[in-house]
Amino acid sequence: MQSEIEASIGTGVEAPEPLTEEVQTVISNSTQSGEQVLESYESLQNNPDDHTEWMQFVLDYEQWVKEL
Repeated sequence: MQSEIEASIGTGVEAPEPLTEEVQTVISNSTQSGEQVLESYESLQNNPDDHTEWMQFVLDYEQWVKEL
């Protein structure tokens, strides 16, 4: 039953859109944590179903926003 439910639900998570080079440059040049945000985002694109990747991106993003 559990596996049937999981199969019918699926993940439903899509990979985030790739960032343009201009956006990547602005983020990486903005603060020290900007480069980490880009790395997390790229990792998220490669593993959109991984909840750990999403949480890491959110934490990195929050740190980056605090530094802005």
